[in-house]
Amino acid sequence: VMTMPPENASPVPQTAAAVLDEIAEHGPAKRPRRWGPAWPIHFLQEVRRRRAFMRLYGWAVPTAEAIGRVRDFVGERRALEIGAGNGLWACLLSAWGVSVTATDDYSWAAPPPGVKARLPSGFPVQPGRFSPVERLDAVEAVGKYVDHQALLLCWPPYGRPMAHWALAAFQGDRVVFVGDQGCTADEAFHEELKQHWQMDDVVRIPTWPGIHDAVYLYRRKAEQWRSRGQERQPNPHLSSMS
Repeated sequence: VMTMPPENASPVPQTAAAVLDEIAEHGPAKRPRRWGPAWPIHFLQEVRRRRAFMRLYGWAVPTAEAIGRVRDFVGERRALEIGAGNGLWACLLSAWGVSVTATDDYSWAAPPPGVKARLPSGFPVQPGRFSPVERLDAVEAVGKYVDHQALLLCWPPYGRPMAHWALAAFQGDRVVFVGDQGCTADEAFHEELKQHWQMDDVVRIPTWPGIHDAVYLYRRKAEQWRSRGQERQPNPHLSSMS
C-alpha cells in the first residue's frame, strides 16, 4: 500500500506515483523464510534483478515511506543533492514538496586512476532521466548553493573523496545519507559524520541479498553551531569561495 505524503506537503503527481509503483514491481523479491535449496536460486535471480534495477533506477530502492520521512526531517529547508545520477531521488522528493537542487559531475563514471575499465559502475547511467541534474563537482555545488541547508547523498562512490569533500564544505544542519555504510564513500566521509554529526534516525528500505543499505538522517551536533558567541562556526573549506 502506498503511503501518501503529509497533509502539509504537495500532492504526489501521478508520474511520481507511477514511478514508485514501477520500483516496487522491479525491486527486491520476497525472500524464502528459511535457508534451503531455494536460497541459492533466489540469490542468483536477485543478482540479475538488481543489475536490471540499477540500470533503470539506481543503487537504492526508495519507498513512499522513506521519501515522506526525509520530507519531515528536511522540513522547509532547501536540499542539495550531490551525485544525483539520473535524478530519481530529487524527482520523488520534489513530488513531496521538498525544494531539491540535483547536481553531479559524473566523475564516478570514469575509472579510478590506474584502473582499466570503461564502465566501473557496470552500466551506463542516463543523466537527468527523472529530474534535471546540473553538472557541478561536489565542492562547486556546495559553494554555489550555500543557501541549501540540507545535503543529500545517495550511494556516493566507494573509495572516492566526493562525499567527504561535499560534507566538509557543507554549512547546513541536515544530512541525508542513503547507502550501505560498508561500501559507500571513503573512510574520511564516515569519520566526518562520526565526529561532527548526530544520527537522528534510520529509515529502512527494501534491500537486495548481501546489501545492507538504509536512509540515515543526521543533524549537525550542537557544539558545531556556536563558537565565540556566533550562530555558526566559520567553515574553512569555503573561505576561498567567499
